[in-house]
Amino acid sequence: MGTVNKLIGDQDHLFKDVGQVSFNIHKFVNEIGRKSALSVLTVHIMRRLFIFSVPQLDEGLLGAFLAQIYKGYQREVEYHNDIHAADVL
Repeated sequence: MGTVNKLIGDQDHLFKDVGQVSFNIHKFVNEIGRKSALSVLTVHIMRRLFIFSVPQLDEGLLGAFLAQIYKGYQREVEYHNDIHAADVL
């Protein structure tokens, strides 16, 4: 989660259109990096929704869970892949 937190802090300008039709997932992935995009976007949205204020939330477990989700996507699939998942999120 350290890398995710650093990317969120360093790339704050990329999140201004999250939740808007104008959000460009491909630009976001190019800037953040494909391997981190889904996790970074998930954590950013969870913070906006104040989900991290839940005391039972274990950030380490969340990081492991998000890594497993990323591993489950086949990057060679043209459409239903990790980028599509981040875009739908």
